[in-house]
Amino acid sequence: MRQFAFHHDSGHGWLQVPERLLKELGIEHFISRFSYKKDDQVWLEEDMDASLFIEAFKSEKGEMPDWHDYFEEGESRIRKFDAYPANYDRDFGEVMRKISELKKKPFHPVESPINPNHSFMAREEVRTPVEKLPKSYFVY
Repeated sequence: MRQFAFHHDSGHGWLQVPERLLKELGIEHFISRFSYKKDDQVWLEEDMDASLFIEAFKSEKGEMPDWHDYFEEGESRIRKFDAYPANYDRDFGEVMRKISELKKKPFHPVESPINPNHSFMAREEVRTPVEKLPKSYFVY
């Protein structure tokens, strides 16, 4: 199973994935300007873009992606990366209907037990200080 990194700061979170994987899954044009890009990596914002990636990954690979959670005190350096070059912004419902249509499978959203307004899969948070992250999790 492929392992990803989910980065958090005190206000938001991002799932880090290789840009080529977005293209492989056919969702690169659905990612919003609220995600970030640096070199060949994309940090998908947690509310919509990461949810889209998770659903596309499950549909294509037949399994849930796995990730490690990392917490950065204060404001994350990710916020200083370039915004993802989005073609347009769509609301969550439109994006999820599109991914369901593309994969020809019915979509059943999973609500977070922590916040029903977030559809991102809630997981137990593991707080790893950013100083202890392997360099492979950040591209600076």
